[in-house]
Amino acid sequence: MEVVTRRSGSAAAWDRAWTTRYVVLLLALLVAAMAAAGGFEKYLFNPITRDAVVNLLTPLFIIALFLERGQEVFISAWREPGKRRLESEIESYKKVDPNADTREQDLRLADYRAHTQQVAFLAGLAGGVLVSIAGVRVLYPLVNHDADVAGAQKLVFDTVDIFLTGGLLGGGSEGIHRLVSVITDFLEATRDRIKGQA
Repeated sequence: MEVVTRRSGSAAAWDRAWTTRYVVLLLALLVAAMAAAGGFEKYLFNPITRDAVVNLLTPLFIIALFLERGQEVFISAWREPGKRRLESEIESYKKVDPNADTREQDLRLADYRAHTQQVAFLAGLAGGVLVSIAGVRVLYPLVNHDADVAGAQKLVFDTVDIFLTGGLLGGGSEGIHRLVSVITDFLEATRDRIKGQA
């Protein structure tokens, strides 16, 4: 029980420290963006239709599937042996004594699985950012680039586009599939409402 309490306390402290760093980083980025945005030109959006959204997000969906499968192969080869070792340790305890207290081993296994999920998320995010740096972007096709935008504004736009696309790809194909469904349903409902008012 003492082990569980100590580990829970250290996990809570780590969560608080991470949250503080995250909030400070967001505030710093917000201040920097507000300071820099004074001379920025406004982007105009291209017409957003159901077909445009599907054509934009379908390639991202396929790329996310490839990323998921690739990282699954590498992470399984790296992390699966450790998970099996912990599971067999718990099984061996229970074979010797079916009523054995395996809370500590169960906690180690849960920590191991949680760490594997963190590794998978970071690997997906890194892969998504690299794909985005290579030129696959989600914001770029949505806006009209006729405005004379260059210098710091283009750098900020590209940076936001890279990390937004990387996060979208890192979230996996299921997230993109849901996003497509939500957007297309919204656009169809909006079109039907406009027709009803006409």
